[in-house]
Amino acid sequence: MTSYELREDSRKLDYFKEYLPRETYNRIVDIAERQHEGER
Repeated sequence: MTSYELREDSRKLDYFKEYLPRETYNRIVDIAERQHEGER
């Protein structure tokens, strides 16, 4: 993944963080982290 792609992903995550309630955002991140760990 290039640094440009990482910046774009980060920018998109900031949108979620801004518009979703903190609890919902944290739940989504937790689910994604568990799924990522399971794929390893």
